[in-house]
Amino acid sequence: LHFIRSPANGGAGAARNLAMRATRQPLLAILDSDDEYLPGALEMLRAPFLRDPQIARSFADALVAGTQPPRRLMQPALPPEARLLPLHDGPPPTALLANPHDALLATSMIPTCATLFRADAARHVGFMPEWRFGEDWLFWLKLASEGAFVATLADAALVHRAGDNETGAAYNLRNATLQLRALLDVRDGRYFKPDAAQL
Repeated sequence: LHFIRSPANGGAGAARNLAMRATRQPLLAILDSDDEYLPGALEMLRAPFLRDPQIARSFADALVAGTQPPRRLMQPALPPEARLLPLHDGPPPTALLANPHDALLATSMIPTCATLFRADAARHVGFMPEWRFGEDWLFWLKLASEGAFVATLADAALVHRAGDNETGAAYNLRNATLQLRALLDVRDGRYFKPDAAQL
């Protein structure tokens, strides 16, 4: 393990960029302090890269800890236009996300703790916006221009929700403001060039 201390608390985007700039590994994963991998998660997320090293990103689902019945974050949130094209029967099965930009514009449905992506693609798009909310969603939109997104239809991680984390209710106004700013930036073509249908 290599620990890096940030000179200041710049939020999740800044911390992740600090780590991404320092690594020499070809594939990157993000695991926040309030999330945990399920057994075999990284091996499962790496498998699509073994079949096609040029994909931009491999992702899976995550479970919200402590919910009964267990609540998944990705699969229930997939919008109808997010077509999944079967790739590999598995187990677990994998599918190509037909149009990542369209899917991500409808909703941020990919759990950050359940994804693996190419380091060179992250560098090419200029890493993650250094925001405190929505930075991962904007980063995925940027990465969608770098290659295919492959979904593994299985659970890779547990997400622990607490009232004091930055997605908690205490931050609703700030997060809504940042979300609106992000949508305006996307409309203006800051992170990728949307076509007329996407606007």
